[in-house]
Amino acid sequence: MQGEKGACDRKAATIKSHKQIFLNAGCIETAAQMRAAIESSGGVHGVNVNLSEIPERQTKNAVSCEGVSFVNNIGYESYFLRLWKAYNIGPGKNSPLEQI
Repeated sequence: MQGEKGACDRKAATIKSHKQIFLNAGCIETAAQMRAAIESSGGVHGVNVNLSEIPERQTKNAVSCEGVSFVNNIGYESYFLRLWKAYNIGPGKNSPLEQI
């Protein structure tokens, strides 16, 4: 059983043939050229191609808590955070909110 992938495989085969035709005429080196190849010869019915850019990396200020190197779970208390490496195993490490 293909798990309902038949329609996707047919679209992929059509896209591959569009790319091959485009490659025979030149080459594909950029995303814009790939888009042009897929949209060539009238495009592929039911397929929309969009180009998007990778957003610039946002820098975040690292927050460190003394004695804590890896946190999987956080419990929110009124004046502090309770940090655990594994959920609810042991008392956890209390970190006052003022430090964060």
